[in-house]
Parts: sequence; C-alpha cells; structure tokens
Amino acid sequence: MWETRVPGKFYLRNSTVVADADSYYIGLDVGQVLALKKSTGAVKWQSQIEAENISSQGATAKWLAGLWLLDDRLYVVYDHRLVNEVDRYSGRIVHRWILPQRGSRYLAYPHFTPQGIVVLGSDEGVVSAFSLLTGDLAWSISWGTDNNDKWAIPVSVSSRGILCIGSPIAGESEGGTFLFRETPIRYLSPGTGKVIWETRAEQFGVTSEGPELGKDYFNMTKVFERSGKLFFQIKQELYAVSTYTGSVVWKQSLPDSLQALETTNERVLVVVGSGMSFSLVVLDAQTGVQVSNVEKLPGIETPFIRRIAIENSHILIWYTDSSTEVSHTTNLYKIDIETGYPSLVRTLHEDVVHFARDGSILSSKIEGDETLLRLWQE
Repeated sequence: MWETRVPGKFYLRNSTVVADADSYYIGLDVGQVLALKKSTGAVKWQSQIEAENISSQGATAKWLAGLWLLDDRLYVVYDHRLVNEVDRYSGRIVHRWILPQRGSRYLAYPHFTPQGIVVLGSDEGVVSAFSLLTGDLAWSISWGTDNNDKWAIPVSVSSRGILCIGSPIAGESEGGTFLFRETPIRYLSPGTGKVIWETRAEQFGVTSEGPELGKDYFNMTKVFERSGKLFFQIKQELYAVSTYTGSVVWKQSLPDSLQALETTNERVLVVVGSGMSFSLVVLDAQTGVQVSNVEKLPGIETPFIRRIAIENSHILIWYTDSSTEVSHTTNLYKIDIETGYPSLVRTLHEDVVHFARDGSILSSKIEGDETLLRLWQE
C-alpha cells in the first residue's frame, strides 16, 4: 500500500505501536516516537522526547515502556514512572510528571487499561493504579503480607479486570511467573481496585511449599483473556478460568509450552512448542476437548508467533524467523481446521509487528542506515 524510509535502525518487534483513525504512532525502546500518516506513510512528526534522568527519586527514565491514546493526546511512559503528555498532531510535549514510588522499585512493565489507568506492581506488596491524564493515584491495594519478599505483580489487564500475583513467589523470568502453593492470586476491578475474586495457586495444581533445590518450579506462563475467560499454562496444563468467579471451567494437557492463543465462540486455537518444533492444537471452547492438531507447523525454524486468527474454515498464522538480528522472514500460513493441511499464502522478508483491524500489516526492514517501513494488505 505504501512504504517510507526513516533515518536510523530499529526493529518493530522491539517497539510499541498504537493507532488512531489517521495515524500510526511508533514508540522505540530508546525513547524516540514516530507519527506516520496511515494513508500515505508520510512522517507527520518525529521526536526524540527527552527522558530526563530521575535516578535521585529511585528510577532512571531511559527506556520507553508504553504508549496510550486518549482524545487528542498521546501519553508516553518511560521506565514505569516518567509520563509525557504529547499533542498527537504536532509531537509537542504538553505536560510531564513522575508517578510516585511505592517500595524500592516497581516490578515489570506497566499495564494500561482502556479507562486511561496505568497499573504498576511493587516489591512493597502494593499494586497501584494511576491516572494517565493527571498522574494522580486512582487506587492502591496491599497484599497485607509480612513476608520479606513482598512482591505484587499485575500479569494481565483488560477492560474487565486485572490479574495480580502476590507473595510468596520466587520471581519472574521469560518463562513466566513462579508460584508456590500459598501464592495468592487476585482479580481486581480496573476502576476501583476492588477484589472481584481471589484464590491461591494450589487451585491450579501447584504443590510446592517453597524453593527447593533440584526441583522444578511451578510457573504461570503467558496469560490470555478471551471471551470471559482467562487462559494460562501451569506445568503442562492449560487452564480456562472464569473471569466472573475465578473457578476452573476446564483444563487440558498440552504437549509443550504455550506460545500463542486465540478463541472464537466454538474453538480455542493454541500454538505450543519450543526450540525448532511448534504445533497447533485446536480445542472445543466449551469443554477443552481436543478437536484437531497439526503436529509440526511448516516453514521456518525458531519462529516467533505474531498472530493467529480464524477465517471461515481456515486458521491464519503469521510467524517470524527470530533466529537472526539483521534479517527476518515472516510467513503467513493458512491451515484447514478439519484436515490440518497447510498452505503458504505469503512470505515477507522483513519484521512484522502491527495488524490493523482493517487487515493491514505494518512491517520494517533495515537497509543501510535507514529503516524501511511498509504497510501491506492482508
């Protein structure tokens, strides 16, 4: 549809992309923000929004942590605490503030709610929510723990609720959040912080009393909220949990680690795998019973799953070769739900990150000292 070149080298997969009716806004992890016109790709404005050092207050605003749109403003959040309110038409900074600190540090990246709230965990056993419009504290909730390790971590945020993990936990890794039997799990209202339901990790098969040498930890991997349910994997079990009650609707054993998930009214599509072998498992949405599976996805090695979706009787899977830093190959495969037969629809020799609701795809490719941005039609 269009292509444009931007000075400098960056990967969309390391960026945050948000969009309105007229523009794409791309926040790079080093702090730069680009605004591109949707229809032509023309750069509307390009700003190295200064992320001033606030180390004297317990943090250094160095990396861009998130973007959020509201009315005619773009909110740029750095390293959990520094917020810039930017005019989305000109890139001009209208206002900036620093979110108050709770504990010695905040944990994990911030989560944004559709209501314009940024949710942060801490090592003081407190989950806090701040208004992006004013920087004021909207609410906070304490876990009330006397443990030395007072972690409180939001792991999933939606318009319906916020899933939070408390102490005792062993910590976080790229593989998920480590849990013990007594680890509290709460689902909070985004607007008030009120507890909708709470339980403990033992409800999901966690039996470990604490860190033990030579034993595997139980960890909660990627969390997905779809159609009134929370989906996550602990050990080899995929759990479907009601967002209304916290009860387990069903659970199903998976052959490998959960990588991506999507749902319809009738099906749950799950991509599992590790290393160079990835599979697609199709489950019944109401019972969790396996309907079909593709034992090994075709195409490239070491894939990074970008998107899965259902189109009529086929499954669309976009995934990118993440084995190289300089070049990327992104494949679109269409897989027949009933037979599992795959067919390659398109190959892009670049990184793909953003999928618009109208089916357009934003991609990037480094060429020399520039980055080539393209908009494709799916």
